Amino acid sequence: MFSNVSLPAKENENTIEKTIKRNKTSSDNDYSLQCSPKKKHTETENKKTEKSEIEKTEKSENEKTEKSEIEKTEKSENEKTEKSEIEETENNGFERLKFDNHTTFDIKCSESKPWISSIDELPNGNVVLTDFCNCKLYVYNQSLEIYKAIDVSGKPCAIAVINSDKIAVTLQEKKSVALVNILTRKTFRYLNVEDSCHGITYTDDNLVLNCLEKGLTIISLDGAVQNTISDVTGEAYLCSSDNGNIYCAVYWSHKVLCFNRHGDEVYSFSNLTMKCIRGISVDHQGQVFTSEFGKNKIHVINSEGTKSHVILSKKHGINNPLCVHFNRNDMCLYVSNNDGESVSMYKLDSSSE
Repeated sequence: MFSNVSLPAKENENTIEKTIKRNKTSSDNDYSLQCSPKKKHTETENKKTEKSEIEKTEKSENEKTEKSEIEKTEKSENEKTEKSEIEETENNGFERLKFDNHTTFDIKCSESKPWISSIDELPNGNVVLTDFCNCKLYVYNQSLEIYKAIDVSGKPCAIAVINSDKIAVTLQEKKSVALVNILTRKTFRYLNVEDSCHGITYTDDNLVLNCLEKGLTIISLDGAVQNTISDVTGEAYLCSSDNGNIYCAVYWSHKVLCFNRHGDEVYSFSNLTMKCIRGISVDHQGQVFTSEFGKNKIHVINSEGTKSHVILSKKHGINNPLCVHFNRNDMCLYVSNNDGESVSMYKLDSSSE
C-alpha cells in the first residue's frame, strides 16, 4: 500500500525535473538561435570594415609610393636629359654661353593682369614691351623703370622696331599691322594684310610678317607686298640679324628656319625635344635663342643651325616663358616669364663670349 502511494509522487518529481530541464534547454537554444546570428553578423561587419580600412590604407600607401616613384623617375629623367644635353654640347665643341645676375621686375598695370607677348629694343637701349591683354605698349628705360605707356587699337601680338621713333605692331585679331610713333604715342598708319599675323621683324627697309594662311610675307612700310614665302604657314614668330637673315620659329613643328634676304632657305633646324616654341631672338654672333613655353626652357642654337642646348631652365627661374629677346646694347637676355606677368633679365657672363 505504501509503495502504491509513494510511486506516483516520485514519478511526478522526475517528470517535473525533466520538464524543467527540457524547458531550460529549449530556452537556451531559443536564445542561442536569436542572438547568435546577430552577433555573427556584427562580427562579420566589423571584420569587413576593418578589412576595408586596411585595404584603403594599403591603397593610399601604394598610391603615395607610386606617385613618389613617378616623381623620382621624372626627376631622374629630367636630370639625365639635362646632363645628356650638357655632355652632348661639350662633346660637339659648341661653346656654352653663361648668364648671371638674374633680375626680375613686375609689369605695373592698373587694369587686367599683363600678358607680355613680345619684347624688342630701341637704338638707345630702351626696351619696348607689348601687353596683349591690355592693348598697350610699354617703354622701359635701361634702369628697368617704365618710361611711357602707349595705347593701341587692338591686342598687340608681336613688335618690330623700325627706328628710334617708329615701331610696327601686329594686331592679330584685326588682321593688320599698326605703325606707331613713340614720341607722339599715336598710330600713324594701318597696314591691312587680310590675314591673321603673329610674328613680325624689320630688315632691309621692309617688314616681314608671319601670316597664318599666306605664309611669310615681306611688305614695304606703305603696305606693298615685295615677296612671299608660302611654304611657312601657321603660327610662327620671327626675328632678323644684321646681315638680313630672317629666323622663324614655327610654334607646333619643333622647327627653327633661317632664310636669307631673298627668301632662300639657309637652314632648317629640327629638335623633337623642343615643343611650343613661343619666342625667338638672335644675338650679335648669329646664335638663336628660343623660349619653350610648355617645358620651361630657353634653348640656344649655334650660328650654323646644326646644334642646340638648354641654356636656362626652371632652376634659373624660367616659368612658362612667352617670349625671349637678346639685347645687344646691354648684352643681356630678356624673358617674358610667369605667363607674361613679369620680365626677367639675365646678364651675359663676359667670360663666356
